[in-house]
Amino acid sequence: MNSKKAVKSEWIDTVLRRGTIADRIAAHTLLIQENGDWKSLEALLAMVDPRKCRRQCIMAMTTLKELFSEKKYFGDKKERKEIRRPPQSCGI
Repeated sequence: MNSKKAVKSEWIDTVLRRGTIADRIAAHTLLIQENGDWKSLEALLAMVDPRKCRRQCIMAMTTLKELFSEKKYFGDKKERKEIRRPPQSCGI
């Protein structure tokens, strides 16, 4: 079981470094869904910049829209407590 997690983690790290735009967005989405990873959420938000790449911007906005529309991750107050709180240094 641990070897599967290690392989998955290695895959995600590789994709985040050298993957296509779609693969990087998918990896960030997976990290948010499984771990409530705030750094991945911030990375998706940073991709929403039409000056850099319009396609990346549209894909990131679509993904964020889907994530925010899912009650499981950002909807109910009870379930929101399950998501890890951002570090204090973020100023949130």
